[in-house]
Amino acid sequence: MNSQSPYSSTFRNNWFVACTSKELKQRPLSRTMLGTPIVLTRFDGTASAFVDRCPHRNAPLSAGRIAGNALQCPYHGWTFGPDGHCQHVPGLVKTEDTQTYRLTAIKAVERNGLVWLYLGEDNPSIEPLDLEGRDIAPAYSFIWKATARGELRHLLENFLDGTHTHFVHAGLVRTHGKRQRINATVKPSIDRVEVRYFNEGKQAGLISKIFEGSRSESFGRYIYPSIAEIEYRSRSGTSLAIRSYLTPTSSDGFDVYAQFVIPGGKLMGLIKRILGAPFFALALRQDLKIVELQYQTIKKFGHADFRSTELDLMSPHIDRLLKDGPEHGDAPETTIECDL
Repeated sequence: MNSQSPYSSTFRNNWFVACTSKELKQRPLSRTMLGTPIVLTRFDGTASAFVDRCPHRNAPLSAGRIAGNALQCPYHGWTFGPDGHCQHVPGLVKTEDTQTYRLTAIKAVERNGLVWLYLGEDNPSIEPLDLEGRDIAPAYSFIWKATARGELRHLLENFLDGTHTHFVHAGLVRTHGKRQRINATVKPSIDRVEVRYFNEGKQAGLISKIFEGSRSESFGRYIYPSIAEIEYRSRSGTSLAIRSYLTPTSSDGFDVYAQFVIPGGKLMGLIKRILGAPFFALALRQDLKIVELQYQTIKKFGHADFRSTELDLMSPHIDRLLKDGPEHGDAPETTIECDL
């Protein structure tokens, strides 16, 4: 990002989702991440990524094709192998120098139906997070993609904020007239912050009715740099987990990959997905709309001018982590009482 970036210096040195595994098939795929145009391909089934620019005349390689086990530029047909080196220049008789031309490779790894990229300059020591690696098995998982506009900190806060759901998602998640007196404990740690809600019981909305038989507690988590997670638990374990991966494409644009994990096996998960899909889709559209409205209002005034209360549980921690990067030590837990 540029010198005016709202992110910490370590923000770029993280894994971000580029696409789902299903999106990356036999044709080159175009993406933009942190302002960088990227082309994704598969060589022998393995996901690879390069800066989306042919070194010859700078045509986009994402407009080309896979030829054998090489990526072919659509302009003059130059082909590049899995290592990014030029393999062939059509019409060139003296071919000994073609290996000196190569693409700029980007680290790529595929995990649990998602293709992740790393644009940082150092060597990544931590692999992408694995939601399904937790004790939620047997489970059914699916992924939805959307695009969003706004500031990252506001998008993250929106996904994790319980107090807007009575109005933005009235009847879907919570209802203003059916609030419950609960306790919320905020637990910051080195690279994340978790809010645990207990004594709440089931929410009054349709989503809770479809996915929950009962509830013992629920969680909202922000995981640095750009992951938001909601988890509902009953006494027998997790009843629903939704993790949203936000990938910055520009200064105010994001690709959002929402991964839903539903315990109970494939058949039960598929049934719940079919029943819940219209409500999930509506809730997602409502969130994206309100954040877009918020973003446009802030732009009109030239800056944000917020007033906060103790109900704004996540925003101080999200702001701090995005600005300063992961902390070197844990902050103390705090607990508040509220009507949610």
